[in-house]
Amino acid sequence: AYDIIRNVPAEDTAVLNRYLTAREHLLRGGMLNEQENERQSFFEFQKALQINPRDEDAQYLLGISRLHERRVLERLATRPDDVNACQELAYIYCQNRRFDDAAALLEKLSVIIRPEPAVYFALARVYEEKGDKRKAIACYEKLLLFDPGNPEVDRRIRFLKAGPFGVPSKDAHR
Repeated sequence: AYDIIRNVPAEDTAVLNRYLTAREHLLRGGMLNEQENERQSFFEFQKALQINPRDEDAQYLLGISRLHERRVLERLATRPDDVNACQELAYIYCQNRRFDDAAALLEKLSVIIRPEPAVYFALARVYEEKGDKRKAIACYEKLLLFDPGNPEVDRRIRFLKAGPFGVPSKDAHR
C-alpha cells in the first residue's frame, strides 16, 4: 500500500485513503464472517459501502449478509418469543437506521414474554438512537427494577436527563 500511496499525486491521496479505508472494512467484515459473527460483518460491509457506494465487492457481500436478516425472520416465524432472535433483528434494523421497526419489535416482545431485562435495555438504546429521551429513560427505569443501583443504567439515566454541559434537559421530562 505504501508504494501505491507514494506514487499518487497529493490531490488524489484523499480518494485513495477513502478507497483503502473501505477495503479495510471489507477485509474486517470478511474475517468476522468467517468467525460466524454475521452481525458485525454486516456492519463492516455496510461501512465499506457508505464510504465507496460503487464498490461491487461490498455490494455483493452486503447482499449475502442480508440473508442473515432473512434467516432471523424465518427463526422468528417459528418461534416468535425467541428473545435472542428479536434482539438480533432489532440490531439489524438499527444498523439500517430502521429505528421505528426496531422499537416496534422490542415493544411487542416486551408484551409477549415475561419481563426481560435484555429487552428493556435494547429498547432503551433504540429510543436513544431515535432521540426519544423520555421513553429511553422509562426503559432504563424499568431495568432498575431488575437490578437496583446498576451503575451503567444510573449513568445512562443521568446522561439522558442532563442537557449540554450537564444542564437538565427539558426533553427528558416530557
